[in-house]
Amino acid sequence: MKFDLLKKGFAAGLVACASVAAAEEPKSWLLMEVAESATLDNGVLVLEGVDDQVVVFADRPYRDAMDAPVQSIVEIWDKGENSFAVDPPNAALTGLSDGKQVGLIVTLSNPKLEGGNLQFDYQTVNGIDANKLESVSLVIDNALKYPMDCIMDAPNCRW
Repeated sequence: MKFDLLKKGFAAGLVACASVAAAEEPKSWLLMEVAESATLDNGVLVLEGVDDQVVVFADRPYRDAMDAPVQSIVEIWDKGENSFAVDPPNAALTGLSDGKQVGLIVTLSNPKLEGGNLQFDYQTVNGIDANKLESVSLVIDNALKYPMDCIMDAPNCRW
């Protein structure tokens, strides 16, 4: 009986410690943009017909989600000492090419937003480039570098 109580107490302590450690870790944010189509040519990715909002979501254990203006992502890209300009993010790019699902892992740099198009310079990390994609999703890994208030309101962000 004593041993069972000891095991239960030890297990509860581990759970409590893990919960405190998780609560102290900053949230890791991922960004998702969708587009009608994309072209990939000579190291330039152009997402055409993008939504003006990016889905922003937090990894476990937080599991938060919200929308943010895509313009804010472009505005904060090169801000701060550990910006995406200094350390370009990985991203997963998926879509249909000739009716087949295609997926690429890329690094992104130099974002530009013009009208309904979002453009990046890119380098392929893994996968086979396709020239044209339809029904596109782009998931950008880890905006941990940026406080959420900067993503939500880039013009008023203080670095």
